[in-house]
Amino acid sequence: SGLCEGDNFPGGITNGAKWYIVEGGMQDFNYLFSNCMELTLELSCCKYPQDTELPGLWDQNRESLVKYLEVGMGGVRGIIRDSRGKGVDGAYVVVEGIEKNVTSTQQGEYWRLLAQGTYRIKAVKDGKESGWNAFEIKSIGSRYPVRLDLVIEDFVSGSNVVSISLLVVLVLPFLVNHL
Repeated sequence: SGLCEGDNFPGGITNGAKWYIVEGGMQDFNYLFSNCMELTLELSCCKYPQDTELPGLWDQNRESLVKYLEVGMGGVRGIIRDSRGKGVDGAYVVVEGIEKNVTSTQQGEYWRLLAQGTYRIKAVKDGKESGWNAFEIKSIGSRYPVRLDLVIEDFVSGSNVVSISLLVVLVLPFLVNHL
């Protein structure tokens, strides 16, 4: 018999989907369609503990919760830049062997939680890519991520593309006709 009315959690951990199903939850949606990884931590057998019990639950779990937050600082992160050094918005960050890609921010920033191991990573935007870069995550418990900036060569971000295109369309015919 377990601590929670017959439930038994070997090592104190269970896969939530095996414990109870939440249909239509935001966790799966956010993981699949954004860069957000949400989780639920059950700190008590009681779904709705009394407010007077909360300080005790915090004290019992503080060290584990802080360690978990520190793990979230690890993995790999960096900035994806174009050939002029500008951050690339909306580039896909591809980790070889992992189906789920993450997307860079407006400033080109990306971050990816990864377990200990050796990986290859690249950035892809509009058919252009950075090429593969190898790196190693030495410890999942490290608070220090691998910093790996990626450059997509022959790619120019944002409004520069529009202005160059307009320059070619408007100015080039003028120059050809007047030179």
